[in-house]
Amino acid sequence: MKNTGVKAGVILLIAGLLVGGAEPRAEDQRVRLKGGAEFTAKQLQKIRGSVLVEIDRAEVETVNGKPLPKPVVAGTPAPVFSAVDLTGNSLTVPIPKSPTLIQFWASWCPYCRKDMELMRSVQDEFAPKGLKIISISIDSELEKLTAFLKDNPLAYPVIALQTQGDRAASITEMYEMQGVPSYFLVDAKGVIAQTASGSMTARPEQMVELKKALAGVVNAAGSTAAH
Repeated sequence: MKNTGVKAGVILLIAGLLVGGAEPRAEDQRVRLKGGAEFTAKQLQKIRGSVLVEIDRAEVETVNGKPLPKPVVAGTPAPVFSAVDLTGNSLTVPIPKSPTLIQFWASWCPYCRKDMELMRSVQDEFAPKGLKIISISIDSELEKLTAFLKDNPLAYPVIALQTQGDRAASITEMYEMQGVPSYFLVDAKGVIAQTASGSMTARPEQMVELKKALAGVVNAAGSTAAH
């Protein structure tokens, strides 16, 4: 496939063509740009002067001359990064040799707030079995975040991207985080076991699936430790 500069799964505007990871609404179609580049895509939606389409990630050879990293999906190694939480502790995420649930959220997000009780229940049920939870806030106003946490304390580390400097953008990019809340469950070997996006409260079936995956990774970690 000819390189069009398009990164599948990330919304970009290239020569009037909007490319992103929305849900497909049509069959594959052959798209030709005025510059001569051609590719197969799904036409999703016409938005005034743009067309929203989706390209199969496997069809993209390079973006800005560089190959795309592996998609952040179940069965692939979880991206590893270092950060400092709000208490000043340095963390490696995911936590080495421990099943880790990573949550991206924001204090201003109503869906994230609704999920807080569910996250507390996950902490109560699975932390005694070895699960580590890391909460990553995308809040841009640190004072509002700390005020929110003062009224709604969490029993697990909170990393504020606002305090991470130049690393903040790389963290969201390496996890290809498109919105909040987003969840990434990583097993003790550092492999992604489950991902979920959107409110668990609004989609209880997602929570059922996540808890099944949680039970699986903590049991597997316990069995490995026992041997």
